[in-house]
Amino acid sequence: MGRGDRYDSDDGYDSKRRRSVYIVKLLCPYYNAGAIIGKGGDRIKDVKDKSGCAIEISRHEARFPGTEERVITIEGTEKELQEACRLLNERIRDDDTPSSSKSLDEDHEKRRKMCRILVCDSSMAMIIGRGGNNIRDLKRDHCVQINTSKRHETPRSLDERIVSIEGEDRDVDRCLDEIISQICTDERARMRFNVDYGDFYNRGQGGRSYSRRSMSRERNRRSYSRERRSYSRERRGRYEGRRRSPTRSRSRSRSRS
Repeated sequence: MGRGDRYDSDDGYDSKRRRSVYIVKLLCPYYNAGAIIGKGGDRIKDVKDKSGCAIEISRHEARFPGTEERVITIEGTEKELQEACRLLNERIRDDDTPSSSKSLDEDHEKRRKMCRILVCDSSMAMIIGRGGNNIRDLKRDHCVQINTSKRHETPRSLDERIVSIEGEDRDVDRCLDEIISQICTDERARMRFNVDYGDFYNRGQGGRSYSRRSMSRERNRRSYSRERRSYSRERRGRYEGRRRSPTRSRSRSRSRS
């Protein structure tokens, strides 16, 4: 979540709105996306109309790195965000597992009791609090479980981490409202509205993911480092060889005499 940057007018109303507009991102299981969008987009349009938010959903193949979930990006004021998240979470909970994904029944039941949002690093620090005080208070006050992803679990070029809230529906909604209120006070939060998650792909286990561009940079960096090390070893070898050469030592002694 972060402050929005899509309102660029110099008009007084827009300038005032720009200061109070934020971005929050929800994760949605790919098999529930249809319940969010609706036939011809009628359901997502209904959420937009009721909440007043701008909402975008990532493409089917564009899922958040290390997960099988699509990203719902929401932009609006604090109250608008809270309303939109509540409506979207209701649709995720009420949707049945599609017949083509019956093997996911058990995971789906667990997922229905959970809300997953994306936050930037500075907001994550705020949610956790010094010594974990804030996240402990949230768990205690709302009777929920909260888990956060680690920084190394997402690509370096993507400043977004997952916060998972699990519990009874009403408790989860209240906890999410408080988290949104807290993060809307984060002056350092900067989340992009338009992110092409299709540029990222999974590599290895544990959900570590990298973008194609960052992987290319990393390969070039490692190749350059290997060349530097090889060149340094070669120069050091030549230097040590000259120092230890007996012929060279004798020639130096003769010249001195």
